[in-house]
Amino acid sequence: MSDYRRYLFARPFTLAFRTFLVGRWGRDAEEFPVFLGNPDLIRGYTSRSTRDNECGGSLSNTPVGTFLTGCPELDQLIGSKLAVGNVELRFPLTRNLVLGLLPIGLPPVEGAIFFDIGMAWEEGSIIKWRRDPTDDLLRVRAPLRSWGASIRTNLLGVVILRFDYTRPLDRPDFNRPYWTVSFGPTF
Repeated sequence: MSDYRRYLFARPFTLAFRTFLVGRWGRDAEEFPVFLGNPDLIRGYTSRSTRDNECGGSLSNTPVGTFLTGCPELDQLIGSKLAVGNVELRFPLTRNLVLGLLPIGLPPVEGAIFFDIGMAWEEGSIIKWRRDPTDDLLRVRAPLRSWGASIRTNLLGVVILRFDYTRPLDRPDFNRPYWTVSFGPTF
């Protein structure tokens, strides 16, 4: 596993970069696959959105041929190895907002504009920068990209609440932006 992060500060802005590589090699590498479609890795390719839009809302319970789920669009997010790159321009939307005379304040709210790129693959996959329409979705893997905006805040000092408005760039059947809500820190 390799995780590299870099932050460039120009108050009040922060430019954040991350590259992330995780993989399994060897005889049992394919036994426990990893999933790319997580908002913490690459936004715009969640399993629910892919299942509902590209897979017709239903998946088989058993593997079909060489497919893991029976849906090639979802299977391209699964592999024994994955690589991710993220860039975010972060900025404050509010700092400290105090309500009236009471010493009650709302937590700071941060905004961000982001670009994500990532790919999952397996041993024997063919990796291309762009996939042709006739390529086999399972064997031929290409990077998936998305961009969008994010709003996040720390709730009660316990958990970070994130709202991401993401436009996936490599989903031909579903390329409109959509919202995701998630909990947890960003990179």
